[in-house]
Amino acid sequence: NIDTLVVNLLNHSLVPKHEVIRTKEEIQKIYEQTNSNSELLPIILRTDPIAKLIRLSPGDICKITRMGQTSGSNIYYRICK
Repeated sequence: NIDTLVVNLLNHSLVPKHEVIRTKEEIQKIYEQTNSNSELLPIILRTDPIAKLIRLSPGDICKITRMGQTSGSNIYYRICK
C-alpha cells in the first residue's frame, strides 16, 4: 500500500531518476530505439517500492536515468509486470 511508505525514496541521493511511460506511441518508439519488445526488456515488479511510489501498472515502462562519474547519464528501461 502506498500509504505505508513513510520516507520519499525518490529524494534519496543513491536512487536514480525514474519516469513512467504509459502512452502506446512512446512505448513503440522505445521498442524501435532499443530493437526490442515487451519480452526482451528487463522487468520491474509492481511490488517494488519505487514502482508503488510512481504508481506503475502492468504494461507501463519505467525510464531510469543514472548518472555515472565517468560516463555521464545512462538511460535504462524496465517494463512493469
